[in-house]
Amino acid sequence: MVTISGATKVTGDLELDADLLDINGNTGSDGQLLKSLGGGNLGVEWINAPATGVLTVATGDANTITIGGTSSNPTVAANTGAVSSSSNNLATGTQIQAAIDSALAGAVTFKGTFNASTGQITGGSDYLYNPGANSNTIAVSVGDMYVVSVAGNFFGNSSTALNVGDEVIAVTQSTISPSNSQESYYNAVPSAGGGITGGGTTNKVPLWTGTTVLGDSAIAQSSNNIGIGTTSPSAPLHVVTSGATNALKLFQSNPYQQFEFQYDNTDHSTIMFGYFGQLQYDGNGQELRLSNTATGASSHIAFSTANSERMRIDSSGNVGIGTTGPSQKLTVAGNISTSGAVLFNDNQGINFGNSNAKIYGSSADGIKFNGGGSEKMRLTQTGDLGIGTTSPSVSLDVNATDAIQVPAGTTVQRGSFTAANGMLRYSTTDNQFEGYVDGAWGAIAGGGGLPTKNSKPNNSCKRYNRNYFT
Repeated sequence: MVTISGATKVTGDLELDADLLDINGNTGSDGQLLKSLGGGNLGVEWINAPATGVLTVATGDANTITIGGTSSNPTVAANTGAVSSSSNNLATGTQIQAAIDSALAGAVTFKGTFNASTGQITGGSDYLYNPGANSNTIAVSVGDMYVVSVAGNFFGNSSTALNVGDEVIAVTQSTISPSNSQESYYNAVPSAGGGITGGGTTNKVPLWTGTTVLGDSAIAQSSNNIGIGTTSPSAPLHVVTSGATNALKLFQSNPYQQFEFQYDNTDHSTIMFGYFGQLQYDGNGQELRLSNTATGASSHIAFSTANSERMRIDSSGNVGIGTTGPSQKLTVAGNISTSGAVLFNDNQGINFGNSNAKIYGSSADGIKFNGGGSEKMRLTQTGDLGIGTTSPSVSLDVNATDAIQVPAGTTVQRGSFTAANGMLRYSTTDNQFEGYVDGAWGAIAGGGGLPTKNSKPNNSCKRYNRNYFT
């Protein structure tokens, strides 16, 4: 063993061939190293060798980590006191995973809208939160989402001011009234823009009632149906109105076109076409009217098939069938076929060309025939026919100063018809009148007029009295 003490100074190399090196009475232990004391004292001492693992790190700052363990298996323990979104503390893997699991537990589900100032849920008496009273609150599950319908401070916190359209999503489950809910149970997403106020109704299409205010419009949607004036439309477009109103109007000002549904308080339901066309139902008289209210001479109502006009009612009320220019109340271009009677009022009938040629009649006078503007012949209700008289007294009553033309033909031509007693004709063979009596034709008078008493009468004369002959 070599002993160096006091101020002994060794210069040059110092070679030790010994088992122990005694430093101030300390020979050291396995693994220890010599360390210079430094400063003015140039001594040395035995110290432990540095560990390969950190044994411990301690600080007085609550926002730092403490490290402990062995050199072969160091562990890290985070300071978990006051770990939150408002602190700078580091979280452990367990805490981070718990937060992720909580945020991702279940899908985000839209539950409704609410008043951010009062916490009341739209459309009822329940509250998402009820500051002060803490009653009528509802249970909330993780993932429940509510959208703000009336702006306000979330849970009364002015630091979490929410506007209309902002949403809050529950990240922690809360119980029903009295609620254990608190602001930290929600992820509130305030908008970055200016404040919006107002409210709305389920199924209603929103309407800006002010520059920053939302409210209900008159339009609602249910399934694929759109309702105006109703929240329960039963057709693709369902319009409900009350009182005298125009229910629907499609309008184009130039050129003037419109399609409009109207209703008034007198039970008139009207569809307007353009400005003058109307199809109207009158509930009072149970009438359906088609109208053209234009007053121009060319105004009319036309009826068409196969893209061609078939009938027209003109501005004067004349009806034309097969013609676009009716001149009478009914003008027909073409044949008329009927399976029933054609009825005329008394003294009304059929004109041929004009009123100068006319067939008409009455229930009292019978059938009258006009020519040249006046009556020429009449068939009475009793069957008497008068020519030149309006009051025939026999079956055929002729009031004239000229003659009657009777049928004329040869004796051979008698066989072209069946003769009967009382027939009268003129024989062109004998040049005389002849009549059929008792099965035979006989002369009545010939070219010389009536037979004289010197002539020999035939069978046709025997019915006349003696005054017939001269």
